[in-house]
Amino acid sequence: MPRPAVGGDRRLNHKDFSGQKEIPDYLEKQKRKFFQNHMDKLLKILQKKLSHKQMELEREKLDICQFPPFDNGTQIDFAIFEANTLHPPHVHEEGSAILYVIDGEGKIILGDKETDYLPGNIFNVPKGTRHGFSAKKETVLLSIQDKPILFKDKLDLMYDDSS
Repeated sequence: MPRPAVGGDRRLNHKDFSGQKEIPDYLEKQKRKFFQNHMDKLLKILQKKLSHKQMELEREKLDICQFPPFDNGTQIDFAIFEANTLHPPHVHEEGSAILYVIDGEGKIILGDKETDYLPGNIFNVPKGTRHGFSAKKETVLLSIQDKPILFKDKLDLMYDDSS
């Protein structure tokens, strides 16, 4: 037996909107309203909480914004890749990550496969899995890690030259 919708048993159907265009217009208005009401507050929170690090490594430059690690060791980062840059295959020996592509376009090497990425794509990178990136356009990734890849002066990153 289907459960009633939250707030009663009334359910939306095609008769609730006279045309398909009204639904996206309504959602766009709601999104604009949310950002108008909350963007300043969200930006202030992010500016307080995030630390920004630019690192020049052996084979690449990294631009990372990090939240402080959670008590359980989980780390959340934003990684920014410039357009037309290569971030060579590497592994993280200590932890796993889930990557969400916020913006950008390019290719990800994950294990032995190379796949295009676009905004909205999600990738699971288990501990020890070879992965790298070739950013065609400027890319912003959200990385949720079970153990920090970058913590203080320690970087859990080993380049992998295998083909």
